[in-house]
Amino acid sequence: MGKYDDIRYIKYEGSKTRKRMSLYDRAAQFAPFDALTGYKDEIIESARLTSQKIELSEDQKTILDFKMQNIVLNQDVVTLTYFVKDKKKEGGEYISYSDRIRKIDIVERVIITFNKKRIPIDDIIEINL
Repeated sequence: MGKYDDIRYIKYEGSKTRKRMSLYDRAAQFAPFDALTGYKDEIIESARLTSQKIELSEDQKTILDFKMQNIVLNQDVVTLTYFVKDKKKEGGEYISYSDRIRKIDIVERVIITFNKKRIPIDDIIEINL
């Protein structure tokens, strides 16, 4: 005969003074406790890589200026590769964007596309016509 055989087969009827706990509340008791709230997000953010902005030579700037003059004459779709500064970290990333050009604003130094996207001229490193 085992140590608890006398009570092993007694049916549990529950407490007469307390309500039965819902399954949701019962599961919450065993949920993991996150003592370092937000720490995981900080680790992911620090692991995210950014690029540094490339400074163009005078020859590369001259080629881009020539291509920008051709953009105005040509109404085809153009692909612009430009630098976007990261909002949280130093550096950023290069993005390629394709669209037709609506206007080149020399005063504000931006290119405005037909979808009204404003791309700073100084951040462009490549133009594909």
